[in-house]
Amino acid sequence: FQYELLLEARRREELLTHLRELYEEYFEATRRELSQMLSRPVDRGLYRLVFAALEGLVLHQLVFGEREVTEEALARLRDLLGRLAADPDGA
Repeated sequence: FQYELLLEARRREELLTHLRELYEEYFEATRRELSQMLSRPVDRGLYRLVFAALEGLVLHQLVFGEREVTEEALARLRDLLGRLAADPDGA
């Protein structure tokens, strides 16, 4: 439903404000969790990247149902984030 709502907001501008508020909450939750996981503040580019990856994986899982592919991608994302957490000078 949420993805359909996003697409509908392109036609009905009045939905955009509500969606922006919802997504700002998602972005903030992602920022907060990443900052805690990495033990340091994270920039907007990183938390938006991680959120976009997760959102895309959810969408693809809903459409294609390729659980194994989704799990592989999540494992790679976890690995990348683990490397960032281990590197105190990481981006």
